[in-house]
Amino acid sequence: VAARGEDWLACLPFFYVLGSFQCGWADLYSKILQHPHVVSSKPRGNTGTNFYFEKRPWDSFIGPLSRDAGLVMKEPDKNIIGEASGGSLTFTWTHSERLHRAFDEEMRRCWRHCKETIEPYDEQRRCIDVGCYKSSQEAHRAEWALLGPLTLPALVYAVHGDAHKLRLLSILRNPADRLWASFVVYGHYAKHYGDGEEGFLKWFREAANEFGRCSEEYSLRHCALYFESLSKRNEQVFYHCDQLIKGMYSVFVEDWLAFFPDGQLLVIQFEEYIQHPTPALARVFDHLGLDDLPSDALKTIANSRSALEIGDDPRIGRSLSAQTRLEVESFYAPFNAKLAQQLRDPRFLWR
Repeated sequence: VAARGEDWLACLPFFYVLGSFQCGWADLYSKILQHPHVVSSKPRGNTGTNFYFEKRPWDSFIGPLSRDAGLVMKEPDKNIIGEASGGSLTFTWTHSERLHRAFDEEMRRCWRHCKETIEPYDEQRRCIDVGCYKSSQEAHRAEWALLGPLTLPALVYAVHGDAHKLRLLSILRNPADRLWASFVVYGHYAKHYGDGEEGFLKWFREAANEFGRCSEEYSLRHCALYFESLSKRNEQVFYHCDQLIKGMYSVFVEDWLAFFPDGQLLVIQFEEYIQHPTPALARVFDHLGLDDLPSDALKTIANSRSALEIGDDPRIGRSLSAQTRLEVESFYAPFNAKLAQQLRDPRFLWR
């Protein structure tokens, strides 16, 4: 690659860990990096570049990878590099920032127009709350018509070109436990709705009702991908049903499988990973085409110091009462059934 007046070698990742928060993605990535033929630089903390869904420059993504390219070339038939980002599997509107530029630009333009040219206040608010959402959605649809489906899997596929060798990994947790963990970890929910299960249920029921209303007006998929962009009412829902939607794994996995079929995506069940880390990690290394490690070496990596974050703690979910768990799991049951079908694995029913 020629850049800044000099030539340098750059490589795209051979694999991505498609993270979903409160599901242990950072711990999985930290253990993958311990295989001797994974030569990616160790991440700073547990945050990936987030290049695909945040508005970050190309150099912020390819720069660190270029530093690893020389290590790949030492054993090009064996050495690989990868990347991991926390919100990439479930690419909600919040985690697709790079992909709705036209919407954002039109919303800013329209908002300024309404504020600067329209009086009285009620007419100004109507201009923003109705007119700006409508014109911004039209701008987004026009960009889609020009460029094709703007989703995270589509962008990854476009960047890689011939992507049939690319390997994708994810780790998913019972969505009821994941939702409860997000309530525990992110204090603004308890502050807004109240502590404990009572506050959790109030939050869950409000989010489920608002999402159901949205789905009736638009569609389930449309609301999962674009919730807060669809209307002022949706935008005013506390944190936009974001955490509820992130547990609807099947909606997003459908897109990943559409672009990366034929075994390119391996999904590990979080509960299996916690209870039986060594065989789970062996499956991961096999998926990446890495050399088998001696059993002692594999076990050492699997049981190495945990990089689990607070919200990944498997003990959090155990504090849910049976009645609350049943209500939340009933909501997610159709999504889990679809996921199990997509992955041809009944373990993702979480029964």
